[in-house]
Amino acid sequence: MNNSEITDTLFREAVEAIDAGNIVLLENLLMENPRLVHDHLDYPVDGYFRNPYLLWFVADNPIRHEKLPSNIVEVTRLIIQFAKRESVSNLQYQLDYALGLVATGRIPRECGVQIGLIDLLIDEGAKPGGGAGAIAHGNLAAAERLIELGC
Repeated sequence: MNNSEITDTLFREAVEAIDAGNIVLLENLLMENPRLVHDHLDYPVDGYFRNPYLLWFVADNPIRHEKLPSNIVEVTRLIIQFAKRESVSNLQYQLDYALGLVATGRIPRECGVQIGLIDLLIDEGAKPGGGAGAIAHGNLAAAERLIELGC
């Protein structure tokens, strides 16, 4: 999926803010449009990224740009803070799935943000099923971190 395939203009703008690490723009979009943390993108493709939530885009998994901004942990924290403020009913699901995307993703590892994202997501309440997916994708440090955290 590339950003031009996102037909929801507001959602696309929020994803572009994530991709650019533009916290100011993302915060403004979230304040003005709280639906961004509630709703999933209507993107009915087959596979593991079917109808994604905004939070899931922080992992670049599936790969869309081959990079993440250096402040992606802060960007992720902002999205989670808004989701909590908005009492998102399925936040646990969103957090758990985002953690799986981060732990199995190549781009978070290569960008040096995988462990920081794992720590943040778990601190915010994500409950992973284990490190097997991370190991299967060659993310040994991520698997070790999940094990260290008792996951």
